[in-house]
Amino acid sequence: MTKTEDIPWQKTSSWLLKGAHSVGSSGLTTGAAGALAGLAILVEDPNRRLVICLFAIARAIGAVVTTAVSRGVIPEVPYGESLVFSTCASFIVYCIIAKHELLIPGYYFATLKWSRDYKHEILNNLFRTPGDKFLTCSEVGLHEGSCLKHRLIDFVKSLWSFSRLYTPIHLAPVLIFRRNMLLEKPKKVIKSLLRNIAESTAFISTMVFLAKYTVCILRNLDGRPPPLPAYIAILSGFSTGLATLLERKNRRKELCLFTIPHTLYALYLWGRQSGVIMDIPHGSVVLFSICMASIMYAFEEEPESISMLLNGLLKYFVGTEKNSGKHKEKQDTVSAI
Repeated sequence: MTKTEDIPWQKTSSWLLKGAHSVGSSGLTTGAAGALAGLAILVEDPNRRLVICLFAIARAIGAVVTTAVSRGVIPEVPYGESLVFSTCASFIVYCIIAKHELLIPGYYFATLKWSRDYKHEILNNLFRTPGDKFLTCSEVGLHEGSCLKHRLIDFVKSLWSFSRLYTPIHLAPVLIFRRNMLLEKPKKVIKSLLRNIAESTAFISTMVFLAKYTVCILRNLDGRPPPLPAYIAILSGFSTGLATLLERKNRRKELCLFTIPHTLYALYLWGRQSGVIMDIPHGSVVLFSICMASIMYAFEEEPESISMLLNGLLKYFVGTEKNSGKHKEKQDTVSAI
């Protein structure tokens, strides 16, 4: 292994960003710095480049769309984040049930853990392996009695475990980026933190309930033996979009951006298996550089278009945006109006 390969791509990227970002203060200069820094992914393991690239694509899409809406280039679609989430979830749930090999293994098994009672073997028997008769949930060891009763009890039981999942997710940004406010206004910050945890817990518990109970309803109405018809998995995933309404608008955007890379990954693997997509040498490197250019341009010119966490990380690695005074003046003007 060469000396360059010993350096993590994140550190290499940070050095390039700092150096290029210090040259000028325009959005184009910062965007060019992002594109240059994106080339640092070359030192990353090739198997990880694609995943990193897809997450960067999602963030770039979010920044571009948010900026376009704020500048009036495209109209804002009411509940557009929920609609995109539902669309992505439709394909993801279909993959979980019928094509799990298209998902990142860690993500697939994480979704089974979130489901609480879905196991890989149970999904094989209930949804995937062809059979000659309809199988009830009790016959495969999923649960006894009414599906609705089981799902409601499971929903209540899941609240505590999901609250523990979301507590560090919401607590980390507070401790990292809002320490001063926490010391100055502890009651306000803690109240906001508890509200965010409660909303996210309600979201994921409701999402899991909707996905599993929709499968139960449609499967019993359909009455066919396995494998599960694709439309049931797709409608089940689409129904989960209703759960996003329990979250605030900015959180809906984050949830949407989380599902996009997993959807793109599954579509990419499906395209390769079908022969629709061909591998382009270092294609993920080029895409990552383009995405980094978009993200860094947004960081400089439209910092409100990227999440607080991403904005904070970029400030930590790169420094504050050069045009922060201009943004403050714009915000003050809006507030005065």
